[in-house]
Amino acid sequence: MQQTLFVSNLPSQTTDSDLETIFSRHGRVLRAWIQPDKQNTPHNPKHTTRRGFVEMHPEDADNVIWIMNGSWYKNRQIDVQNSANRKQRHVSKERTVYIAGRY
Repeated sequence: MQQTLFVSNLPSQTTDSDLETIFSRHGRVLRAWIQPDKQNTPHNPKHTTRRGFVEMHPEDADNVIWIMNGSWYKNRQIDVQNSANRKQRHVSKERTVYIAGRY
């Protein structure tokens, strides 16, 4: 079983391996990935932040949230939270949008 963390406000050049590296310093990472989004491209100057997800062992997840939430990575203060705590908003029958707990 794993726990998935949501990470926001990452620099646009952040890769999956960068995300795995910074989180593996504090716990056992099973998988890390940047959210695929056409706005999340390094070639799009209008969108300069990225979002990602990190799957971790449940024993490590709460401690990692406490350590990493609000920490700085490449001049950006990142936001880390349990993805289960994110609010869900239904846009249509075909698509669901997740909101990161803030409006």
